[in-house]
Amino acid sequence: MEGKAIWFKSLPDWFATYAVATYAIALIGVNIVYSSYAIEWYFGLFGIVWVVGFFFLSVKFSRDWSESRVKKSKAFEKKVFGIGLILRLVYAVFIYNFYINMTGKPYEFAAADSIGYVETAQWIAGEWGRDNFWGTILLLAESSFSDMGYPLFILLPVRIFDGDFALLVIRLIQAFFGAHISVLIYRLASRTMGETIARLAAIFCMLHPVLICYVGVTLKEVFMTWLLVLFVDLADKMLVGKRYSFSTIAPMVLVGFVLFMFRTVLGMVAFMSVFFALAMIDTKFVGWGKKIVLGVVMTGAVLLVASENIMREIDKIRNTDIRQEQENTMKNRYGSGKGGKLSGNSFANYAGAAVFAPMIFTIPFPTMVDIGFQEDMRLIQGGNWMRNVMSGFVILAMFMLLLTGDWRRYTLPLAALLGYLVVLVFSSFAHSLRFHIPVMPFEMMFAAYAIVNMRKKHRTWYLIWCLLMIVTCFGWNWMKLKGRGL
Repeated sequence: MEGKAIWFKSLPDWFATYAVATYAIALIGVNIVYSSYAIEWYFGLFGIVWVVGFFFLSVKFSRDWSESRVKKSKAFEKKVFGIGLILRLVYAVFIYNFYINMTGKPYEFAAADSIGYVETAQWIAGEWGRDNFWGTILLLAESSFSDMGYPLFILLPVRIFDGDFALLVIRLIQAFFGAHISVLIYRLASRTMGETIARLAAIFCMLHPVLICYVGVTLKEVFMTWLLVLFVDLADKMLVGKRYSFSTIAPMVLVGFVLFMFRTVLGMVAFMSVFFALAMIDTKFVGWGKKIVLGVVMTGAVLLVASENIMREIDKIRNTDIRQEQENTMKNRYGSGKGGKLSGNSFANYAGAAVFAPMIFTIPFPTMVDIGFQEDMRLIQGGNWMRNVMSGFVILAMFMLLLTGDWRRYTLPLAALLGYLVVLVFSSFAHSLRFHIPVMPFEMMFAAYAIVNMRKKHRTWYLIWCLLMIVTCFGWNWMKLKGRGL
């Protein structure tokens, strides 16, 4: 389909103008209408930087790094990795000091999991010093296999560096992995979607506010996302290159196994996406004989590395009453009472799979009002807006692929994206930004696909979508206040 997109040379100015102008209307409008709960000026500034930086720099880099100006793919990779790394390193240092000034500690505002990860790593480091490292690892694997990956990832910085400085080192390390996601997405997209789409997708990932923001907190999302993209890239390289050997299968299985140490569901989706891609790939490229043999080999490898703990967690997920758990979690998280500034949101009682499913590409929406807490949501509200706007292109891409039949060419990344989002819809965390992060690079890849292949009428649709996001933003922030009786 890319061959039809003769018009596309680089992102047009209106791509940035529409998104930034409508964001300004939403931000100013919400804070005028709900002036008693206006957002702090510095969180508003964060949002402006996120939105203006992403959209206008995307336009700039799509021109400066076009195929006519940067001809070699290696040169492009160096540029996208270099700028992405600089942005993340600068942000990591800045936000480290910002959190200290705001909270007295280098953790984010509502630090919970991050403190737990660091304390677990400190415990492992202490046992390591007592020559009880492997015993501790076995104990941790027995108690929480799907959460042991990140404490192990941050173990060396915690052991080597004292106190809070270790957190800065961890975030600087995360910056390297975060920047490399853009390179992996570029390589993945260039194999099947072409150079133009691949470069645009890489630029989007390089500038993605959420992917940058989470470098600055001590949470597992950045490294976990890198692992998932690496897994899909390795699997795609194997399928496209038709190289089915130990040297291609083993690294992929190993990365997939590590994913189980970060989030069980993510490991499941990763392997299932490969099986789905094998089933859907044209027999002209891979015969049924090879499909069956490869499927058996992969299944055997997964069973070989899958420990009893992984199988127990998978069985627990399979036997969970998802609907009841989702309802209970939403009530516990947001409550159902009214009347106080910190009270729960009564609208949370209506949240569930039926509500989340139609909006799963777009949610969560920006929090632009001060309800007395949720500072982290206000800090990243500009990133939410960017994702809300870009989700319009992702949805357009889904329709394009379905109507043209091109979806068969991209079954692996599609299976990873849609498989994870389907699981998320029926989970307790469908509206949590953190849980959307692992598939955001794939969303940017399909957004780039839609933009490169869009027609003139889609420009009007884009403007309408941006205007719709203004209405949605007003409605969401009204619900944030009204649901709490404010």
